[in-house]
Order: sequence, then structure tokens, then C-alpha cells
Amino acid sequence: MVLVHGLGPEQLRGVLRAEPCGMAVGIDPIVEAAYDGVDVVGVVPVSGDGGSWSLLVSVTDAMAMRPRLLETLSEGRRVVAHSGNGGKPMDFFFWYQDGELRMGFESPCDRDGTTPDELVPLMRALGCDVDGEQDLDVYDEKAAVLALAERLTGVRIAEGFLREAEFRMMRVPGVPDEE
Repeated sequence: MVLVHGLGPEQLRGVLRAEPCGMAVGIDPIVEAAYDGVDVVGVVPVSGDGGSWSLLVSVTDAMAMRPRLLETLSEGRRVVAHSGNGGKPMDFFFWYQDGELRMGFESPCDRDGTTPDELVPLMRALGCDVDGEQDLDVYDEKAAVLALAERLTGVRIAEGFLREAEFRMMRVPGVPDEE
């Protein structure tokens, strides 16, 4: 998932140079498209801190793993991205502000970016394992990271919302890898 402040779905379509490919109620059609080999992103407007945000959902999580794209989307605004890795215990998190990575991590105890420690007190309060010392059998990293995304955006994403939201589906052209 990627949360972008201040850009609506049509504005995002323009920035992403995306091709519209219909509407979807809930994320199931987005999942089905991915199983059919079509890499689409679903976009829906949401409310959060500071007004309007857009939520981008991609089954392949390709959107959250494109640093150049996230930098571009964050110029003049905040972008928060969270990506899992197919059920493996890996939860990537990125906070971009004004075109720069402020903090990113695969594990909360191994952060990078221009201000990797700025959110450590908040992360501790939310249950993030910032020191790499929590028992992996009881630690729910995904919940802690989702709570962090909510705190940075004011956008709460509930399971019911993802089943009922009306997403604009778009095909986003590939972005060249970092050199």
C-alpha cells in the first residue's frame, strides 16, 4: 500500500502516466488481475491528517518498491509506503517527504534515510522492534508497521474498507531500476 497526500486519483494517474482500466469494488478484482498476470494498482481517495490522501494498492507491491517513483510522488508532499513479501516475515516501510527518503526499513531495527531515528520514540510506543530484541513468536511486526503508517498519515485502513472501497484500476508503466 502507498499513501499519497494531496493528490486525487486523477492527478495520480497523470503523475504516474497510468492507463485507466476500469473500476473495482474491493481488492478482490485487483488480486484476480495479478493472478491473471496483469500488474494493476487500485486507487481510492481517503481522508487523513491534513485533508485528502490517496491509497494505492498493488498485489505485487511494485509501487512501494520503486524509490524513484516514491521520490517523485513525494515532491511537495508526504508519501508513506508499506509492503509485505508474500507471507514471509518481511515488512518494508518507507516515509518520503518533499522528494527525500526520511526513513525506510525492512526491519525496524535497521533503518536508513535522512532522519532514520526521528520516529524511534513513536515506533517504540507502537510496539516496533527498534532494537531487534523482541520475541518473534509474539511480536506482530505488520501490526506495528501499519500503526506507524496510520500515525504518519492519519489514515486508518480497516479490513472492511478494503472489501468495500471503490478502486480506480490503473496500469502503471515500468520505472527503470536504480543505476
